[in-house]
Formats: sequence, C-alpha cells, structure tokens
Amino acid sequence: MLRNTIILLRCWMIIVLLLGSFTPHSYWCAAASENSIIDYIPLTAVTDDAAIDLDQRILERELSKGTQEGRNAAYRIYTDGAYSEPYAVLTLKTNLTLDVPAGLDVTGMANDGQVVQGKTVQVATTGSNILKVKYQVHPIHSDYATSSMMCFVGGNPDPQLDRCLTSSGALEIESMAAMFDYSYDPIVDNRNGQTLKRLSTDIPQDKMDASAM
Repeated sequence: MLRNTIILLRCWMIIVLLLGSFTPHSYWCAAASENSIIDYIPLTAVTDDAAIDLDQRILERELSKGTQEGRNAAYRIYTDGAYSEPYAVLTLKTNLTLDVPAGLDVTGMANDGQVVQGKTVQVATTGSNILKVKYQVHPIHSDYATSSMMCFVGGNPDPQLDRCLTSSGALEIESMAAMFDYSYDPIVDNRNGQTLKRLSTDIPQDKMDASAM
C-alpha cells in the first residue's frame, strides 16, 4: 500500500506541476491505488492516513475540469491538503509564562456553538504566543468529506468551517487547569499536517534516513 501510494503521488506531482492538465496518463497513475482503504472500517487509528485518499479524489475532480482554475485548485490541494491531520495555528493574547507540552488535551468552542476537542501539536515554549492544536478526528465513513463533524480547510476548494474553532475565544488545556485567550483567521490558519506534497517529498527521504541507520 505504501509503495503504491508513493508511486501515485509521484505521478500526480508530475501531472500537476509539469503537464499542467488532466491527461489520459493520469489513469495509469490511478491504477496504483486500486486497493484504496477509504471504504474500509479500520480497527486501528489510521484515519489521517486514509483521509489522504480524499485529497487525491478532489484533486482528480479539479483536474478533470480542464481549466486553469481547476489546475490552480488542484495545486492548492496538493500543497496545502484538505482532509488529513487538520490543525489550527492560534495566536495567544498574551505570551506564555511556561512551556506547554505536546499531546495535551484541549477544549474550545466551534463555529457551530458546540464543544470542539483536540491536542497540542508540539511544544509551545515560554515566551511564545503561538499554539498549534490538532483537531480530534473521527473514523472514516462514506460521507466523511462532507461531514459537519470536522474542520476541513487548508487547500480545500470547499472549506468546512462549522467544526473549526471560533475566530477568537478561550481554550482550556485540561492537564494544566488553565484557560488561554486566542485569536486566528479560520481560513488561513486552519491547516493540514499531512498533504500529498509532503508525502511525495518526505517519505523517500525518511526511507533513506532509516536505511542509513
């Protein structure tokens, strides 16, 4: 599966960046992913990996339009992602007076008025005013891409903001028993930790690094 995914991503990279259009050659690339897991109900937490298949699908859809607008949208999906590992980059109202570790449970309010949960992505050091929060994800299902249960922005041509954190508010970091006031731009600052571009460029390097150990 991983090898096929790498082949597919390299194909799409060539199509989007070099050919600049949707061509019959792309159907050969699609054959590399015929064993898609998007309709498989996993027993382990592979949601983010499966969600990248949705990025591929909407990238295909945009390329198939055969327009410059579609190619531009496909490139944004390729570089910025749409469905995998969604996270928010928040600007705190005051600088941190202590380190905030990665992996802490975070609770805030979403645009739909409901509670939204997530975890800190990486260590936010003392003196910083930036906090990255990864949204809690749900198991893949047939209407996952249109689900109102998730925050899907990044390079998504149809951003879904209902379950994103509000543009300003307060976060509770549970293990710290503290509230943090923040603000951010939901369209710009809701991003994706895993993208087609990142997979197509980072995975081979990771494999080389591992083989050198």
